[in-house]
Amino acid sequence: MAISDKVARKLDPNAKSIVVLFNVDKVTKTISLPDYAGIPLELHPILRNSIVDRVVNQSQYNALTGTFTIRPRTTAVFLGTVSCA
Repeated sequence: MAISDKVARKLDPNAKSIVVLFNVDKVTKTISLPDYAGIPLELHPILRNSIVDRVVNQSQYNALTGTFTIRPRTTAVFLGTVSCA
């Protein structure tokens, strides 16, 4: 699931885009979203700094390719900040 300021009015003063990925499988999944290549995104700070869920903070995003890697049975939220293109 992805929402972005590119299509409509501003979503949030601090986020230009939000990408939410669900992996309900028992294995790690890699998902490529070519439209996001070159757009800087980072794992939501609450998830990135979680000491309770050590799996979600292993989720990764490669901005060069627009590829996300999501651990098993995890929901990951990535944010694009206002400074991103």
